[in-house]
Amino acid sequence: MRLSVALVVCSIFFSLSLKCQEVKWTEATFIKNLSSVYEDPDQTIKVANYILENASSSSAIVQSHYLISQGELVEGNAVESVRTLFKARDNFSRDTSPFAAALVYSELSERYALSGMNTVADRFNMEAQHKSDAISSAKEKAVIETVIALSRSHIFSDTQNNRKSLQRLQYVETNFTEVPEIYSARIYNRIAALHGHLSNLDSARVYYEKALRSLEKSGAESSTISAIAYYGLGNVYLEKDALETSKKYYTQALSAPYIDNATKFSTHKALSEIYKKQDSTAMLQKYNNKNVLLHPQIQDSERNVRSALISYLQQEQEDVLKIDKTKYYSWVLLLVLLFGLIFLGYYFYNRKLNKEYERFKQLIAEVEKDKKLEVPYKVEEVNVKPTKAIVIPDETIQGILERLEEFEKSTKFTDSKMNLTVLAKQLKSNSKYISEIIRTHKQKNFNSYINELRINYIIKLMKTDKAYLNYKVSYLAESSGFSSHSAFTVVFKNITGFTPKQFITFLKKSKKENLQN
Repeated sequence: MRLSVALVVCSIFFSLSLKCQEVKWTEATFIKNLSSVYEDPDQTIKVANYILENASSSSAIVQSHYLISQGELVEGNAVESVRTLFKARDNFSRDTSPFAAALVYSELSERYALSGMNTVADRFNMEAQHKSDAISSAKEKAVIETVIALSRSHIFSDTQNNRKSLQRLQYVETNFTEVPEIYSARIYNRIAALHGHLSNLDSARVYYEKALRSLEKSGAESSTISAIAYYGLGNVYLEKDALETSKKYYTQALSAPYIDNATKFSTHKALSEIYKKQDSTAMLQKYNNKNVLLHPQIQDSERNVRSALISYLQQEQEDVLKIDKTKYYSWVLLLVLLFGLIFLGYYFYNRKLNKEYERFKQLIAEVEKDKKLEVPYKVEEVNVKPTKAIVIPDETIQGILERLEEFEKSTKFTDSKMNLTVLAKQLKSNSKYISEIIRTHKQKNFNSYINELRINYIIKLMKTDKAYLNYKVSYLAESSGFSSHSAFTVVFKNITGFTPKQFITFLKKSKKENLQN
């Protein structure tokens, strides 16, 4: 019996030991390959796939997908890279290390920012920061703060906040020094680019050179990051009109084993500009032809990446981001159609507006005939099954109807506190009688009755007093007795078929036409 217990204990201890060894091995391999992916993505992908095949922990699975995604991005497979990144996110669990989770979130933030979806990018960036707060390792913390600052800088850049981004990146540069050289190079490149945007050319040059020195220290001179540094230096010297020096750096950028298509396209364009200044027609044509072939590839990639990012959002958070598919596909289609289709779209848009305007004129014609606008429902839809018969004397009914008519001629219904009890008191009756008489003689419930009076009242004011056409919707709502802007808008559209803003626009147009006639 004692022997059996001892064997069980030893078995459990051995299993736990193997588990710990696996975690340590994958963590060490992961950190090492975070740097090597920029120089040898193919080898990194192979290592990550091996880890993935043998992984049993959530962290190892997430780390493997993250490395594969980074390798695919460096190799130019942007769409596959996004999909693999989503696989990493989909494998999150309670056991996922905050370091791995923060890397994935910060990378998602950067991808969304580069695709112009800054609100979503900001959300993922905050998720990364939240995970970063739980990291205890100084080295891991430094890496995460670096990538968070990098992704954040793309969000700020899109909102013309380059100076704020620069301050944050310089703070990270100064306070988180325990990062691998490759990450130092990345942050130097980004700081240099922001200096370039701010026309600080000398500062940009200094940081691009610092990036190259960091890459040299780590033996990653031929990485994709070096291509960005060389391209940046080419831009700096082109701005200074040092054409030969600029040309040298652009050529070095293009000689890198891995260079993303966007940087390659910009480099070709810059070289074309140089050769144009040097009257070298053959070389100018050479790089222009390269870009003619490259441009459709970039457009397709950007479009497909954006589509993948949006699809993921639809699956993960339907209530956060709802995309109008018709408008989206129309936008995509407009990118590849001739300019003539734009005019066709404009024609149909005007045609739709004209139809709405015709419907508006019919509505105004009814108003001018003193016809009250009503909620579009059928009588039987508001009829409720009486639970108990209410018998009201004919004289009482007639009296209440007369008092209701007087009430309708007044403006008492514009009181936001008006309700059935208040109206019954004003008409010297009770709420049951008032409710029943409105239901049977007005063919509607109390709320519909009051709302129709209010909408007809405010429409009359807009028609007779042009000042009301310039008031805010919130003021119109208050003037007609509605307690909120939103309630007024919903009721207004329900009765007229137009939002208040649409109605005002059409009414202004109608008045202008009448003056011209």
